[in-house]
Amino acid sequence: MNTKKMNQYKMEKITTSYQLKKYFTSIDVPVKHIDLYRMIKTPFSRAIFFSSDNSSLGYTARRICGDKYLQKDFLEKAGISVAKSKLFEANEKEEARAFAKNLPSAVVKPLFGNQAKGVSIGVEGDLEFDRAWDEAINVSRYKKVLVEENFQNGILARYLVVNGKCISVVEFTAPFVTGNGKDTIEELIEQKNQIRKLNPHLKGGLLVINDHTKKTIKNQGYDLSDIPQKGEEILLDHKANPNVGSDTIDITDDVHPLFKKVAEDATKAIPGLYIAGIDLLAHDHTIEPKKDNYNIIEMNNKAGLGAHAYPLYGYPRNVIKIIGNHLLKLIKIDNLNTHIKSIPYESHKTENNEGRKFDLNLLKIPNQYDQIIDSTNELLSKEFEKAGYQGYNIRDLFVVPIDDELMVFQGTRTSNFSFFANQIVDHQYWTREFLKEDNLAVTEGRIFKVSEEEAALEYARNLNMRVQLSYRDKGMVVSIEEDFYRAWTDLSRTYKKHKLKKGLKKKGLLVTKFNTADVKSRYLIIDGRCIGVVQYKTSPNRKIETINITPYVHPNFIKIAEKAARIVIGLDIVGVDIISTDHFSNPEKVGYGIEGLKLKPSIHEFHYPTYGEPQNIAKSIVDYSIHWAGRKKYYNELIGPIKEAELNPEKLLNHQTHKVRYLVKGDVKNVGFKEWTKRQALKLDLDGFCRYRWNNTLEVVASTKREENLIVFKKLLELGPRNAKVDKVLVKNRKRNVDSGFEII
Repeated sequence: MNTKKMNQYKMEKITTSYQLKKYFTSIDVPVKHIDLYRMIKTPFSRAIFFSSDNSSLGYTARRICGDKYLQKDFLEKAGISVAKSKLFEANEKEEARAFAKNLPSAVVKPLFGNQAKGVSIGVEGDLEFDRAWDEAINVSRYKKVLVEENFQNGILARYLVVNGKCISVVEFTAPFVTGNGKDTIEELIEQKNQIRKLNPHLKGGLLVINDHTKKTIKNQGYDLSDIPQKGEEILLDHKANPNVGSDTIDITDDVHPLFKKVAEDATKAIPGLYIAGIDLLAHDHTIEPKKDNYNIIEMNNKAGLGAHAYPLYGYPRNVIKIIGNHLLKLIKIDNLNTHIKSIPYESHKTENNEGRKFDLNLLKIPNQYDQIIDSTNELLSKEFEKAGYQGYNIRDLFVVPIDDELMVFQGTRTSNFSFFANQIVDHQYWTREFLKEDNLAVTEGRIFKVSEEEAALEYARNLNMRVQLSYRDKGMVVSIEEDFYRAWTDLSRTYKKHKLKKGLKKKGLLVTKFNTADVKSRYLIIDGRCIGVVQYKTSPNRKIETINITPYVHPNFIKIAEKAARIVIGLDIVGVDIISTDHFSNPEKVGYGIEGLKLKPSIHEFHYPTYGEPQNIAKSIVDYSIHWAGRKKYYNELIGPIKEAELNPEKLLNHQTHKVRYLVKGDVKNVGFKEWTKRQALKLDLDGFCRYRWNNTLEVVASTKREENLIVFKKLLELGPRNAKVDKVLVKNRKRNVDSGFEII
């Protein structure tokens, strides 16, 4: 690693989504835009990515990473060293102050935040605490503040982990300027900002001069107009983050391998997290980690890649290629899953192509239950115990170790359920668009902007005012214009209050045709297979009752539901709501429309249906979970491990070509040494030549922009081929250029 020579780059667009799309295009993988998201259409589904996040990111993992206090619970359970901390509400300022006073030095930060906003480090004393508290509260989404012990004299580094492998590590220095003996601190800050503006990544994180900066400088005995001595470093902020002025240094090759394993273990501790940026403070990243010499500060699911691709010092790493290939591997695994025929849990089966005739006697007497377990997590816990697995709770999450894997449940939402699948299914427009693209019928209807009330009303009139207005899970059936206006106003209010996560855009309210003859049934899909079907009916006293119709449903309805559950990768447990006049007959004859897909579908309506046979869905979920754990290990072995990110010196404008001349002494003639040398040189992508000299030494000239490859090459020359005996390898610099390729002379 070279920390003396500052890297220079061509200024280019560096957003991760853009760079990933550019990479996929270079290998002929087409990418489409889904609002701000990007999509790759696969043979059986769709993969989504946005920045470094993609369809592999679990919804629950994203929630854990977004909650700094919750992620600490998971890390501590895995034996990872984290800071002593406590969470406080906005009205608990004095309790937080008392907690901070009992710490040698405190860090005050918002529970939900990023890019070091609202973070104060080294908080000591009441005035500092008041300022830090106010800054954290002002940027905290839910007005919650985390106070933790400050890990003093630590060096911060961002470890990038992809699919269980640490592929790159970058050190973040605390912001500083170095004196030159002639310029003031204020001038040095401006000079450094001019340098940062020339870095594609750092141009967005310039050094700022504010009250905090002035105070930090003053604490060192200086002010902005002072001129530091040459070589003297002046600290500007205790926070280390590229967005607030940190230098970035690639230290991947210098980090102790066990620190990389700490980062890998931390990622594994959060199920559903496959790409992560781990902020790790250590006294020294090159020595073996111990409990008292490091702390993990936080886990980030959206791992910023700029510092790895464009470090100020050291070698840039080709992390885009690794993350792009990770998504392509996910697609391959999804394709393999689709082709799996044999599964250890029961999917829906019918006795013949037309199904069984529905038994009307089922509707005569409703089921009676001695005991009803209300909690889905409790139902799952009992079934896991029967299968020999003991789970535990972390807040509202149920966690189960399965062999060498962890699985997390929040009701029927598992850690395998993709965040992007959740976003698509929760969006009526894109769900309907994808279903139609896959040649599936949706309920007749249109989406109207909130401002298009009159156009929507005219559409409803054309449907004889028998329509349903809906937005997300909220639907209202109307039959007269007065009700239409009331429903539109109500739903418009809900629509305006709803804030989408960054990526997708709201499209409007859905107006669909409502037919009293239509019956709604929910098809429960687990791991791509339909496990059960319940039908909904309204009782005389206007209560919703459920009928388990699983044995009677026509098999073509099953195929439709299973296909619908594949519109996007990551829908491991989902309900498919289908409207039809008759679910027991061929849908091609009776017609149907998919109303939507249901997130976190209830299993209670299967365990405790009003009519029909109760069905143990919890057991099916347990069987799926066990099967998934074994399948994951098999797929990882089949597809192969991920390697560390390759160096990418081609991005550097000021990266020199290294030219070296080697003289290999010893018994090196008539043993195939020249041919062996050429093979090794080509493997390392070296240009040059080799030849024997008059004194029987082997002269080797090699040239490359990758200095580390020359170090490897020298070690190989010292070993030589099998029958050679190398006594010494002399190394000399070479000034003259060499031709491309590697030749034997």
